[in-house]
Amino acid sequence: MIGAGLQAGSTLGGVVCGRFTHLYTWNELHALLSLSVIPSATPAPRHNVAPGQLISVVREDGSGARVVDSLHWGFVPAWAGADFAPLINARSETAAVKPAFADALATRRCIVPASGFYEWATAPGERAKIPYYFRDVRARPLLFAGLWSPSVSGSGTVAILTTAATGIARTVHERLPVMLEPEEAQHWLASSTRTETACALVQGNRSPHLRAFPVSRLVNRVEQDGPALIEPVGPDLDAEGPRPSEPHLFSA
Repeated sequence: MIGAGLQAGSTLGGVVCGRFTHLYTWNELHALLSLSVIPSATPAPRHNVAPGQLISVVREDGSGARVVDSLHWGFVPAWAGADFAPLINARSETAAVKPAFADALATRRCIVPASGFYEWATAPGERAKIPYYFRDVRARPLLFAGLWSPSVSGSGTVAILTTAATGIARTVHERLPVMLEPEEAQHWLASSTRTETACALVQGNRSPHLRAFPVSRLVNRVEQDGPALIEPVGPDLDAEGPRPSEPHLFSA
């Protein structure tokens, strides 16, 4: 379900956070990250953001201002050749020693805001995987830790860091995007934060405040968008993991 030529970095068990939503306002983001400049245009809601697309990120510019920028989701190091396959994820445990990510971890950290994200799982008795939508129970944007790279041909590129899944998320996938609390995100963005400190921010067991529930398989199609994609079609996910669905609940 990722675009042609796009890879999931060194993640295990398939793509991690291969789709997410962008339903927040700039003011909501400003309240969490203290933007230096709040964009004037209202962001269009997006219910099916996919790899390869332009996505909104928060980063520090050359003057230290905290700005919203648009980057392509699929990290390509500045030194990479034309045959380099963009990476949508980076493992937080090893990013510091991977040639593709080490420099970005030291100097080009960013936040990828999201309202929620999708993961896919197979329930007992099911042949096709069921998409689950994850969101913050506090109804606020999720702050994914990201790494970005400049590009000589236009917009830069970005990857989302991942970590070992905990809690209910582990019943669906063994990895999760790294989700930072606002105070952690402030340190992650700051150019004054040392690499060792940044690594510590994104490693270790994390227990994000997540709610998850099954949604329509329409989200499998990247051209689909709209509120129907995040409507629950079954009970919330719990510690017992995915359950068999009722066939009429899911679109093909």
